[in-house]
Amino acid sequence: MGTLRCAALPLVLVSLVACGGAAEPTGRDAVATDDAPESEVAPDTQPPAGHDAPDAADLPPDPGTEAFDVPPDTAGDAVDVAQDACEPGGDCPPYNVRFVTPTDGGTVHGIVALEATATDDMGLAKIAFYVDDALVGTAEDAPYRLDWDSTGVANGPYRIKATAHDTAGATAEASISVVVANCSPVVFFDAAQVALDLTAGVTSDTVSSEGYRFTYTRDKLFTGGVGMTEPIGRAVRVPWPEGVEAQAVTTGPVGDAKIIIERIDGGTFALVGFTARLLGNTAATGASFEIMPKLNGEDGLADPLFFDASGYYGIEFSYDTSTNILGSTALLKGFDSYTIGVFVDFALTALILDACPPSSRPMP
Repeated sequence: MGTLRCAALPLVLVSLVACGGAAEPTGRDAVATDDAPESEVAPDTQPPAGHDAPDAADLPPDPGTEAFDVPPDTAGDAVDVAQDACEPGGDCPPYNVRFVTPTDGGTVHGIVALEATATDDMGLAKIAFYVDDALVGTAEDAPYRLDWDSTGVANGPYRIKATAHDTAGATAEASISVVVANCSPVVFFDAAQVALDLTAGVTSDTVSSEGYRFTYTRDKLFTGGVGMTEPIGRAVRVPWPEGVEAQAVTTGPVGDAKIIIERIDGGTFALVGFTARLLGNTAATGASFEIMPKLNGEDGLADPLFFDASGYYGIEFSYDTSTNILGSTALLKGFDSYTIGVFVDFALTALILDACPPSSRPMP
């Protein structure tokens, strides 16, 4: 019996019985041999005429490999830490703990809003806030926020920590640093408060004390009466530091008695309260202390505020921010100058000025 010879084929089809023998399946329909010319490609791999070959991204994954999506890293290390900390089949701790307010490295004062956020797969139970590891309080509902009264600590740097707790008991935290800078109102008049002379005008003088400047009218051109021609001025009855006195100007450019209060640094402040003593009689005519606030040289209100000043020589009137039909200082804040005037002599014998900035608590 003669030997059966097979011609060399450039392509072996697995499903084709060649040379009288059955080929074993290999898992693919066609395999190119090493000696096949590059131009000879299996017919089923050629794209149809006029069409491009499919993009690799559109092809199904190779058998034996696992297809999965890789989410973008949008939350930084917080996401990675949480994933690494997850127990197989268990809970993941909270992650992405961040402060909403205050700002890291910022300066705070007064009532400070503490607010933080966090993410958790099981849900958050609460966020606890600490100042230098001392618990301030706990917020159990979103927004996770509470107020901290910074006036209870000394001025200086502090570390604020937010610890997020999830419903399974796992925790995570974030910390920031702030500087507390509270200030106190200045209360005049005190024997220790020295007045420095700044200027002396024709009908006014200016002194400074405790960061504030006081300009007050003086009747320096007063001659003493009819027939007198030499200016002698009028005596001061309430000298510093008992208070600051203003006199109505009767000679020269006549005018009401006035006191102008400003900060030396030009900043804004509040006139919280004052006590004024009458150095003249107003009972018959009635009178009011008129206060006009200014900001950058412009009137701060359409009309001055009026405070009752009707009475006799020596009587004192006190006003503050409380509601009072005779006058309230509640609106006297956020200005850089206050002018107090009345048509007779008077003196300020008590005064509260507050240059502290508004509370650190943002508006809701």
